Amino acid sequence: MTYDSGVRLLAPLLTSLVVLTASPPAARAVTPADQKVRCANAYEQAQRTRNEGHLLSSRAHLLVCTEDSCPAVLRTECIKWLGEVDQAMPTVLIVADVGGKEVADVAVRVDGKPLLESLDGKALPIDPGTHTFRFVRAGSAPIEQTVLIREGEKRRPLVVSFAAPNAPPPPAPERPKVSSSSVPAATWVLGGVGVIALGVSAPLYISAYGQKSTLDADPCAAAGTCDPERASAVKRRFAFGDVAAVIGVAALGGAALVWLTTPSTPVAAGIAPLPGGIAGTFRVAF
Repeated sequence: MTYDSGVRLLAPLLTSLVVLTASPPAARAVTPADQKVRCANAYEQAQRTRNEGHLLSSRAHLLVCTEDSCPAVLRTECIKWLGEVDQAMPTVLIVADVGGKEVADVAVRVDGKPLLESLDGKALPIDPGTHTFRFVRAGSAPIEQTVLIREGEKRRPLVVSFAAPNAPPPPAPERPKVSSSSVPAATWVLGGVGVIALGVSAPLYISAYGQKSTLDADPCAAAGTCDPERASAVKRRFAFGDVAAVIGVAALGGAALVWLTTPSTPVAAGIAPLPGGIAGTFRVAF
């Protein structure tokens, strides 16, 4: 007869013996007879859960039937089996780190049920079999491990490493700030005058070249009989374009000079239309 079959035959007989010899309860309070029934039930459940591989549950039942209030015949067997269950009970030792630095603020769940709120460095008993561990730490992504735990395996190390938080990038070197006050107002004025003047000179040159082309294509140009006023008009447009271009270049040069030297340099510039052309002024006081 094997060990398990003998236990299965003995357990019901012992349970019946305890129940038959127990006196009926006289009240709802726990009586010695009730305690004997409780011990017998724990005795049976301890064996059933042990055979099913639920060692944690079996151990809890064995702790009941090893109490002094239980019949000696049950208590003796339960004490023996408790030692065997403890020997077969596997344990795990959980170690967590962040970037190589060990941490304890890690909550652990096993098969969806809470196991620990934080690590304490102790080996934890667990039933043999395949289990899914989930490790949770604030500020890090949860980590899951599925592990096969073997019966009798003690202090099985479970190491979990959380990624270190990304270090902030080093601050970029500060560039010198250029405030609007560091650019003299005269620079803006001269720059604007220069851009406007150059913008005026461009259409004057285009118009002058167009008129000159028309005049050159006229037969009177070859014969020298063209109206002198037409030639004068072309020359005036070229002259106006030259003046505007000179003012534009001078104004831009003055703007650069003021900006590169001293912001306090008084500068005066202007441009005004005249009959048949434009006039510009530019004055720098040193």
